[in-house]
Amino acid sequence: PLDRRIIRFYKLPTDHAVEIVSLVADGPAALAGLRRGDIVVGLGGAPVKNVDDIFRALTEWPVGRPLAVRFLRGKEMKEVEAVPLEAS
Repeated sequence: PLDRRIIRFYKLPTDHAVEIVSLVADGPAALAGLRRGDIVVGLGGAPVKNVDDIFRALTEWPVGRPLAVRFLRGKEMKEVEAVPLEAS
């Protein structure tokens, strides 16, 4: 679970999120600037509570269309756009 102070400060809708533990070096997340250790709290404007939320968002999102990724890096909230690609 996320720290309660962070939840209150950023007014997050949930106390859970997903930590990035690995990235494909030239994959969409890495190209967007995400790093190992970042904590994803939202995708496309929807909250992320678990990995299933990420998979669901990616399967419903059009390939090639930029997707807003909201995340914590340390205690700082950031947002980038990642462009999902077709899985190979």
